[in-house]
Amino acid sequence: MGRRRGYYEPEWLGDEQDERDASIPGRRYYVYILETDFGDYVGHTARLRSRIQEHKNGEVQSTVGGRPELAWYTRRPFQTRDDAASFEAALKALRQKRSPRYKEITGLEPEPFAHPAYAKRTIYGEPFRERQAAYSRDNRPERFSDKDNCLGKVMVMVGFFVGAILIGLICNPP
Repeated sequence: MGRRRGYYEPEWLGDEQDERDASIPGRRYYVYILETDFGDYVGHTARLRSRIQEHKNGEVQSTVGGRPELAWYTRRPFQTRDDAASFEAALKALRQKRSPRYKEITGLEPEPFAHPAYAKRTIYGEPFRERQAAYSRDNRPERFSDKDNCLGKVMVMVGFFVGAILIGLICNPP
């Protein structure tokens, strides 16, 4: 499930998953919400009871240690996995925005999900606070010596004066 600029996109499980789903006629999919110590976890499955048990047994990495409890699920199942994944993505977007619509649909207060193991990491794989401290104004490595810095200032001034002369020539031709 990818997150892009405030909304979620449904995950694509690949052609193999589509073939397996098609091989079982009449399969139905449920979207469910688990209340955990880390917030509301939203997921979808075709095997609701066994999937909830997997969460409780610690077999799902996202909810390990969060004491998950089933809080809500769709009473009417979806016909296709794509429909369930799309609805799951929509619920996640509403949850993250803390939208009142989330409560209208589920009856639950929106509690964004943030597992501690994932919350500490950034896209670069290092904790944000450490990276922030490493590149703060005081700890930033010097890129240029004073000589280079002075030369850079001179070049800027020369560029400014040349630009001013050119503008003067353009506006007031001789």
